Formats: sequence, C-alpha cells, structure tokens
Amino acid sequence: MSTNILRLVAFLFLFFRRKLLVHSALRAKPAKVVLLCAVMLVYVGYCGFTFIIVSNMVANEDVINVLMQSISFTVSMWVLLFFVIVRVLFMKAEKLIELTHTFPVTNKERILAYTTFEGLTVLIGVLLVSGPLTFALAWRGGASTVSEIIFGILAQVIFLYLVLEAIYLSFDRLLQKIGLSRWRSFLIPCLFSTIFILEYVYLSNVSAAVVNSILDGNSYYGYTRYYVFVLDHYGVFWAILAVVLSIALAIAAVLIVAPNEQYGWKKFFRIPVLIKTGMLGCYTRAVVRNSEFLLGFAFVLVISIVVLSIPGYYPPYWLALISLQGVYAVQTTDPVRRLFRFRLSGLEYYIYLALPYLLVELLLAIPILALSVVKGLPLLECLKTLFMCLFSLVCALMISVFFPAERHNPFTVLIGVATALSFILLMAFVVLIWSPPAIVTFLLWLLIGGACIAYSLMGIEQTLKKEYHAIS
Repeated sequence: MSTNILRLVAFLFLFFRRKLLVHSALRAKPAKVVLLCAVMLVYVGYCGFTFIIVSNMVANEDVINVLMQSISFTVSMWVLLFFVIVRVLFMKAEKLIELTHTFPVTNKERILAYTTFEGLTVLIGVLLVSGPLTFALAWRGGASTVSEIIFGILAQVIFLYLVLEAIYLSFDRLLQKIGLSRWRSFLIPCLFSTIFILEYVYLSNVSAAVVNSILDGNSYYGYTRYYVFVLDHYGVFWAILAVVLSIALAIAAVLIVAPNEQYGWKKFFRIPVLIKTGMLGCYTRAVVRNSEFLLGFAFVLVISIVVLSIPGYYPPYWLALISLQGVYAVQTTDPVRRLFRFRLSGLEYYIYLALPYLLVELLLAIPILALSVVKGLPLLECLKTLFMCLFSLVCALMISVFFPAERHNPFTVLIGVATALSFILLMAFVVLIWSPPAIVTFLLWLLIGGACIAYSLMGIEQTLKKEYHAIS
C-alpha cells in the first residue's frame, strides 16, 4: 500500500473526528467530557454485563463451541448493517469527496483509501458489538477458540465487506451507464436494504438446521463459514491460502469496477403532493420530497407488506420510523421557514414542523392498522402504536431543535437519531423495570412528551429571537 493511500486514510479519520467534535452541541469542553464519560460508562457496563452472563452460562467446552459458531454464523448481519451505515455517511459527505479530488492521488488510490477507511470502520463497529461476547468466550475457552475467531469471524468480516464494496461500486457504475447517477442517494440504500432483508430471511430459514446440527455435535457451515469448512476438512495451510486468494480477488474486483468519475446525488425529488398552497403546502412538500424521508417511507411500506403477509399479527411499531424522520425537520424546512421568518411564532413553527409527519404517518397507519385489526390485533395495541409514534415524533423534533443536522456533516444526523432512540429506549426500559399500572404509564409518557414539547418551544423561541436581532 503506497504512502499516498495511507496519508489519505489518515486524513479521512481526521476529517470525521473533527466533524464529530465541532458539532454545535459538542463545542463546549464540558459537553465533550460528559458525552465521552457517558459513552464509556455505557460500554463498560455492556462489557461487564456480557462477561457476567457468560461466566454464569458457560459450563463446558461444548457450550463455548456452540456460542462461537452462533457468532460466526450471524456476524454477516452486523457487517451488512455497519456497511450500510458507513456507506450512507459517506454519501452525505460530499464536501469530503470533493476535497480528496484536490489531492495528488490517482482514482484507484482514492478508491483503495476509501475502501481501507470504510473497512476499518466496519471492522471496529463489528468488534465493538460482538467483541465483548467473543472475548468472554475466548477467555473461558482458551486456545480452542482461536481458529474460530480468526477464520470464522475476522477473515469473514474482511471478505464480506470487500464483496459488499464491489457490489456497491458495480451498482454505482451501472447507474452512471444508464443515466441514473443522480438517483443514487435513493437507489443504493434501497439495494442494500433489499440485501439486508434477503440475508435476514436466509438466516431465519436455516436457523433450525443450524440448531439441529449443533445439537447433534456437528458444525454447520453455510456460505458465511466457508473458511472454517476449509480449515476443518483440509487444514490450516489451505484455509490461509483460501483467505489470501479470496481477499486478493475481492480487492481486484473493487479496483476493476470502481467508477472513473464521482457524481453528486439529489437531495430532493419531485413527488406529487395534494396540499399545494399555503405554508402547510410548502412545509409538506419540503418534507415529502426529501430523499431521507422517501427512504423511510419506502422502508415502512415494504416492511409492512412483508410482515402483514406472514401468518399471525404483530404490533406495527415500525411505523415510528416516520416519526424518527423528524430529526431532519429543522434542516429540511429551514429554507421554507426563512421565507416566513417574521410571520410565525414559536408555536406556529412547531406545528408546521410536526404536521407533515403526522399527515404522512396517518396515511400509512390507517390502512396498516386496519389490516392488523382484521388479522387479530387488539384495538388497544393499535392505540398504543399510534401513541408511541406520536411520542417518537415529539422526541425527534426536540432532537432536531437542539441537535440540528448540519449539511455535509453526516455525524450530526447519526447523533440525532442515536440520541432520540436512546431516550425512547431508556424510558421504555425504566417503565418495563418498574411495571407501573397502565394509566400511570400513560400519564408518565404524556408528562415526558409535554416536557419535550415545552423544551422544543423554548429552543425555537430562542433561535427565532437570535435571528431577529442578528438581522435587525
């Protein structure tokens, strides 16, 4: 690997680290310290909890082997998930891509640098999630787990990432050939969401075979454990050779299919909207035509069709994904708001922020909940679903006000979504542990939602006041 590639990889890490730390909510040093301590405390707790569980559950070597095989069998899902996250973040970092084109590197060197950076990021993400359980099992299992870790997890992660990168670059080049490169921000996430669903279906279908094989004392291989298959049947030398050759071929494929040009992507699409006039029409068009919102809408629609076609019924909590799109609300509607800056009060602005999401969510929720009721879902569960969607929207709007997504800084969106989800999961966990009566739970969530609205209005009023004095 040339010095230019290594320097570009170091620059990419520097860029994203600085972009993360200069976020408006993290400019104060105390905020950085508090966030770092909170993240470390949560992760240390997660690691400690994992080690305690493993020490209490694992009794012999057979159980350790079973758990190690389970990790290597499901690690492909984590690779795919983190690849999608990193890929979407890169698609949002247009300024970074443009800046690297001023560097004295060839396009192939640039592609290799991107691949190295993304691969390391995916590997770190997978290790952070599955690492504590893997290391806890290795601590108990000793040397017998080393081969499973190397060939069943690490080598598999690297090769699967390179395959996904080759698929992404091939699809990107195909879009350029057929003249749809500007639609890549919508079509590429759709492609990998489809791959993710197919992978989930595959793992679900073979899970019974995996369990039966493990209970019979045999190893289940499949395509995700190919290196372990070679190791068990042909030995260490051939397993190492298989790893080296497959990774080399994957890298060659990445370099061959890499596009020669870098294209931008559309942030908004021309989608027909029934509400065409007035401020509500402007806000609704800004939200509905946003690429992120269209992706969320498509995902909710697809998962609704898939889940409702399965025998049985499920509370359709995935509808809350439309509500979580509210983390983009301030950024998406900011150009519209500036047109009516001195005509809107804080409450009016908040209502116009929330209404487009409520309208679209109702458009989806009414038929989906109706079909769920036909399949046997109790009416009370439907009402709970609507209430959770409303609560999620309130939290997402508060995050959007205090952690506004910044253009060309993809980590701000990630922070906003993670903060909203963490807040909701924390409250759900507290309610689950305390198990209060239903009416108390409802009043508690209602009180928290009211507090979120109040803080959002305070933040909006302060922002409008600052802008008014700055201009006047």
